[in-house]
Order: sequence, then C-alpha cells, then structure tokens
Amino acid sequence: MKNENVADWIIDANRDFDILAEALNNDKTPADITGWTLYFTVKESLTDTDANAKILLTFTSLSDPTHGLALLSIPAASIALLTNENYFYEVTACTGGGKNYTLGKGKLIVDETVKD
Repeated sequence: MKNENVADWIIDANRDFDILAEALNNDKTPADITGWTLYFTVKESLTDTDANAKILLTFTSLSDPTHGLALLSIPAASIALLTNENYFYEVTACTGGGKNYTLGKGKLIVDETVKD
C-alpha cells in the first residue's frame, strides 16, 4: 500500500470537518478495508506521544470498505480543542491482521471563522 497523500489542510475553528479517506493497493486499485480500524490523530509536535495528542479518534464503522473508502467525521467539539493555529495530523489504518498504514498526513492549520 502506497502513501501519496501528504497535504496541508486549513480547517475552520469550531466547525465539523469531514475527511474522505481512500486506501489503495500498490497498483492503485481500491483496497478492501473491511474489518480495518482507522484513526485520525492531531498533535502539536511530531514528538508528542499518542497519549498527549490533541485529537485521537477511532473509526470502525467505515462507509464503503469494499471500495477502500471511509468517511471520517470530525465533530466541532474535537476541533474546539485546538487552541493554537498549527498542528500535525495523520490518518492511519490498522488491518484486521495488525498491519499499520498511513493514509494521509501533513500540517493542519486552524483558521478562525468569519461567520458564527
């Protein structure tokens, strides 16, 4: 499985945030992620432990696992925990057999909203 999803994201403070995660095999065909667990992790520093993560959400109910797709909904209450502007995020997957893959990662910038 390849990780080509390195991107910086700008998200709105105190608003829900959805991520469509896609898992692909090395030949770029959709991976069957049935039975997998996906994680969305946000940290202030790359050296922070998972226990010190600002956000660490687990997803086991995946929207279209046979086609390698999972819609990860990050609630506004979780985004509200982000009081600084700059963070690091990672979307990871753990197979039923215990293998771990990174589906996406990068910098996460929290932007204040104009409209409440």
